[in-house]
Amino acid sequence: MSKISMQSSSSSSSTPNTSGSSLSVSMLKFSSCPECGKIFRGDYHKYNLKKHLTIHAGLRPYTCPICNMSFNQKVSMKRHYASVHKTVEQIKFDQHTGC
Repeated sequence: MSKISMQSSSSSSSTPNTSGSSLSVSMLKFSSCPECGKIFRGDYHKYNLKKHLTIHAGLRPYTCPICNMSFNQKVSMKRHYASVHKTVEQIKFDQHTGC
């Protein structure tokens, strides 16, 4: 796997916007994806960019324990499991118990 570089920028001071109020420092921090240009802002910009880069790298490290479908983010696998398999398991349980 090749290393993908990240572009980022940050500022340590507040900058006034057109309305006279100042922008927070966390909104001035950003990273942009070198593959597609998507911009990530805020306190977790580097973390969110790192998660995003798994899409371009084709990484899908999370696998459903029931059907082996793979996902690039754990939250996506959990959502799949809850919406597809929990319902099926509950129906099977209800049919088995007669409830």
